Amino acid sequence: LAQGLDLLVELEPTLNLVQADVQALRQVLISLLTNALHFTPSGGSVTLKTAWATAEGHEWCTVEVRDTGLGMSDAEQAQLFQRFQRGSAVELTNTPGVGVGLALSKELIELQHGRLNVKSRIQKGSIFTIWLLPA
Repeated sequence: LAQGLDLLVELEPTLNLVQADVQALRQVLISLLTNALHFTPSGGSVTLKTAWATAEGHEWCTVEVRDTGLGMSDAEQAQLFQRFQRGSAVELTNTPGVGVGLALSKELIELQHGRLNVKSRIQKGSIFTIWLLPA
């Protein structure tokens, strides 16, 4: 990529259709990938990965957006999906926005009976995972 990042794609070959609105899922993926690109310094990587997982007694299709970026504290992660909340990394990167993208993304995924969560470590990066039920 132009900003010195590697973009990796790891697709599970056995995935089938999922219960999801294509437009809503596209919007969520664009939001997650855009954030990953904004918060990953030059020389880092952003990975889009699909897989099967089992949780809560269901089989799920997962879509991960993983970056090697700035990461977030536990306190930031706890508030991340609330409207108008932005992590401290926005000050370091001058990233535009008002803090509604992740809240909207979570709402869109939950409307489709899915889940969206994050795991992150400061200076190690973040993993946002979308959980969708198979069709």
